[in-house]
Amino acid sequence: MSLSAWTHHALLKGTATINFSQGRLARGAVNREAREVLREMTRARSSYMEQLNRPDNSRETVVRACDEYLALLQGLLDPPAGSLVSGGEDASSVSKTDSGEQSDKTASADAAGGDAPTTDADTAATDGSKGGNKKKKGKKIEEAKLDLVLIPGLRGATLFKWRDAVTGEQLDTMDAQLDKVCCLLNLGLWHCLHASVTSTAQRDEAGHKEVYVSLREAAKYFHYVDKWELERVEFRENHDFDERLVESMATQCLAEAQEMTLMIAKSKGHAPELIAGIAQDNAEKFADAKKSIDRMPKNLVGDLVLYCEFKRLFYEGCALAYNGAVQHAKEEAGIAVKCLQEATRKLHEAEEVANGYMRAKKRSNNKSFNQTKDNDVTKLSNWVELCKKVREIYDTAERERGFVYHQSIPDELPEDLVPAKNLVGGFAEYQLPPLSEMWSKAQFNEGLIPLKGKDTAADTASGDNATIREGRHVAARKRDESCVVM
Repeated sequence: MSLSAWTHHALLKGTATINFSQGRLARGAVNREAREVLREMTRARSSYMEQLNRPDNSRETVVRACDEYLALLQGLLDPPAGSLVSGGEDASSVSKTDSGEQSDKTASADAAGGDAPTTDADTAATDGSKGGNKKKKGKKIEEAKLDLVLIPGLRGATLFKWRDAVTGEQLDTMDAQLDKVCCLLNLGLWHCLHASVTSTAQRDEAGHKEVYVSLREAAKYFHYVDKWELERVEFRENHDFDERLVESMATQCLAEAQEMTLMIAKSKGHAPELIAGIAQDNAEKFADAKKSIDRMPKNLVGDLVLYCEFKRLFYEGCALAYNGAVQHAKEEAGIAVKCLQEATRKLHEAEEVANGYMRAKKRSNNKSFNQTKDNDVTKLSNWVELCKKVREIYDTAERERGFVYHQSIPDELPEDLVPAKNLVGGFAEYQLPPLSEMWSKAQFNEGLIPLKGKDTAADTASGDNATIREGRHVAARKRDESCVVM
């Protein structure tokens, strides 16, 4: 088994089934085309979730299913010109009468395209659920029972339920923007699962290429969410859409994609300079991924921190080993021995961290997707090959240093070792699909859409009582589950 298959990826986020064509949104659909949009949106979301359950699907199939849904969902977030008509009772004004200041805040937030600001005074008891809320800029407020933040109009007419892949908590939200974020995060996580499955099922060059592309694509989706979409939802620390974790996952996937490049370079017998440069760049990428989440609670991401630290140490050892080969070829036996001594030290540290990682995974409530059944990294092919190479070059260089070149071993490594070489490039750019043409004639009257809690029949028809679906590749719920509401 290759070390590239020894990975740590979160499982998919579970979600509840949504029927847009009944309930609150349907009350606001004033023509046939609007009702067709809602029916198609229901079908598209269900189809996308079904495709995610199959890690062996083709990438094109899953991406197409996601794009079909997002093209329709975008109309709820940014309704096209002419799609909103007036007339009928204004639900938002009714909310102001019944709910007072809270509805004023949500209405102003909707006009600004974001969530309502939340304060301690805004929190109130609901159905016995608990959840901690955070303000923008990560400023904490006391944990309390929270009301759902109600956003009038198309964006806030549907109750979405998601499973947090890090905490295991259930997240309830009335914001379609968060559904968009979660769908894109799941698209990235699916590509990670697909890469893991492919790495064990298809070990030829075509399989290596598929793993490389899948991980590059995963990094693209995570980077896009971090850069463009998270700013439109309320910031919540220590959840799976915490900006620090999303940034870390993007960098991690980019590093794992370059692992495939390094493996191919070794198999094709490329020069030690190239391999040393790629390995050093990979070490730096895993270090960056770890740095992003270092300040997050260890009970949530401690195993991921150890995983990134292990990979950093391993690739630093790999870079030093091939630097030793470079120095040996230059007849700098003393420097070569120093490089190989340091490589051996890094590998010993990596082995200790790997053992700590496996212990942390057993204690953690967070389950990760890993095709590797062998928990002993010293038995993986990459590890065995590298240790063998270190011993061979070290024995030769040490013998020649004493009997041929008569060189001393320096106290410090030289500064002119092979620099990092990035062959995977930066993050690819992702563009959302264009708004579906089905919205061109659809018309909605937001004044006819009741807020949640104002119309029991509409709430029931909207599927507010639906439960999150579990699955083999879906994150499990927290044992003592508390519902986090937004």
